[in-house]
Amino acid sequence: MRNAGIWFRKARSRVFFLAGFLSVLMAVLLPLTTDLLLAQKGGYAGAFSRMGYGPRGIAMGNAMSAFAGDGSYAYYNPALAALNQDHIQVDMAAARLSFDRSLHMTGVQLQLPPSAGISFSLIHAGVQNIDSRTSSGYHIGQISTDEFQLQSAFGLRVREQTWLGIGIKYLISRFHNDMENSTSIGFDIGLRHQFTTSTALSVSVHDLFAAYRFDASGLYGIDQSIRNEQAFPVRTKVGFAYTPESIWFLMGELEIQRSDAEQQTVQTGESQGNPVVRTVRSETRSYRHLVKAGGGAHVHERLTLRAGMQWVEPNGESYLRPGAGFSLHLPWDRFSPSIDYAAFKERAGVPLAHLFSFRFHL
Repeated sequence: MRNAGIWFRKARSRVFFLAGFLSVLMAVLLPLTTDLLLAQKGGYAGAFSRMGYGPRGIAMGNAMSAFAGDGSYAYYNPALAALNQDHIQVDMAAARLSFDRSLHMTGVQLQLPPSAGISFSLIHAGVQNIDSRTSSGYHIGQISTDEFQLQSAFGLRVREQTWLGIGIKYLISRFHNDMENSTSIGFDIGLRHQFTTSTALSVSVHDLFAAYRFDASGLYGIDQSIRNEQAFPVRTKVGFAYTPESIWFLMGELEIQRSDAEQQTVQTGESQGNPVVRTVRSETRSYRHLVKAGGGAHVHERLTLRAGMQWVEPNGESYLRPGAGFSLHLPWDRFSPSIDYAAFKERAGVPLAHLFSFRFHL
């Protein structure tokens, strides 16, 4: 009884310490994000696919590309599909977002003996109740959008400490009933190396060749095709994970996004006394940097706490995206089920988002 009392007091002190740490972190970081301008750039194509995967990763700032512990996902690095585990990992998640948006995720990861693994995941994002109007401003109904990403990743343990991976993703977008769906294929590649028993580094490149391609001739009712191509940012990530043999763990990541786009400018001139109007096309390139950090602690065999943040620097601006969450490990050892939760900040002026998931083993 005396040993049980000592264990209970230690566990309680850990819970109080981490709860206080998370409260202070959220109290400090959340106000920082509200001081930013509400009028921001619209972003780049496929933003839903870069929000993160599951409450565990999003709560820890998405700094997951080198983490190979419980709940790692090949979404963050295809090399993580090579994680050696004796079960099939299944995840199902749904998010409550503002502005009539929805976000759903599901995935499965399994082993291919003797030294490989494969992962499948599906992400869906949608927006409902969009007000549709004519060019004169008359209301003509409500429209909605849907975007899907089906991803598969294959990982191989070339050595016990070194993993390689490649991923392929199939993207479908539906933005209007009078436009054909846009489809695209992208690729990911990744490497993870375990330097010591507690330290690992990773390098990965994401969204190679991924792009949305639209044909808006049906929408505008003209014979000529109005084509538009919007490439996804190519993301290069370098990450580390520190997982000592204790109750806590830390991770970090640097991500560089390179975005290529076509810019059109109209130039006027004169030729033989007649006015001439020309459309000049030019290629532009921009970069965006993200610094991510996160960590957590197994404060009890049935409870894990997590917190993290992302510092985003797009073209001279900067803002923070904090997040926090927990996992409840249910007392059913046959399937090792858990309920995961994360609360995270998207942008200034956008309410706090909430993500829930149910995870189990087969």
